[in-house]
Amino acid sequence: MTASEYTDIEIKKELEARFLYHDDVDAMDLLLSIIDHNQNCNTLKPKYVCTDRVRTSLRRMLYYREDRELIISAVLQGVHNDINRMELSLYLDYYTEGYNYKEGVDLLEREVLKRYSAASLADKGKLYHETNDLKMRKLKKEILKNFSDSNTAYYTLRLIENYCEKTMKPKIMQLNKSMNKQLRFYYDSNKIYIHDEVFLSKKLLNKMYRRVLSTFTNVLLRTAANAVWYGVNDRVLERYK
Repeated sequence: MTASEYTDIEIKKELEARFLYHDDVDAMDLLLSIIDHNQNCNTLKPKYVCTDRVRTSLRRMLYYREDRELIISAVLQGVHNDINRMELSLYLDYYTEGYNYKEGVDLLEREVLKRYSAASLADKGKLYHETNDLKMRKLKKEILKNFSDSNTAYYTLRLIENYCEKTMKPKIMQLNKSMNKQLRFYYDSNKIYIHDEVFLSKKLLNKMYRRVLSTFTNVLLRTAANAVWYGVNDRVLERYK
């Protein structure tokens, strides 16, 4: 089947899958080009906060271990790229949904036109993407609530869980093989003993994976919500370009 026989959605999903599961950077470049061409947007990239949040969460979990920084470093070295790929992919999905969410765009536009003239909007690069305005924050909450539904939430949660099972879990569960084992020195009278530290039990590895999954999921859901809001804002601006 040629590309011309695919629908626009199918093409995007195919490119997204190549990027997520095969680390195909060219597929993502093409996907970004398609989205940028269709939507003429200016906030296409996420802030990439997931890795730092996962690091902080693991530090709290492993607070009692002297070698926690070594363990965390090994975890993130293995899954860092997986985390960033999903963060970017999910952001793009929800940005597009927000950009095409007419009800939310109309709501924001009505409020914006109370504050700005149509002519002045033509020169603005951003609206209320980041705002402390109480009225706008309330409107954002309303738009996101109207946008959300149980099916969307369920689909997103299943997508994240399946992705993590396929990409991150095997790396975390095999962490002992990938880590450089620490050598510990013990002194007893005049003798020195060198002991390979026993690292991570299967139970602890499972617990670490569940912590990574939980943290990753929570941060991604917030990222998705912000992406919808950014898409809505950009679509309002686009109407006046």
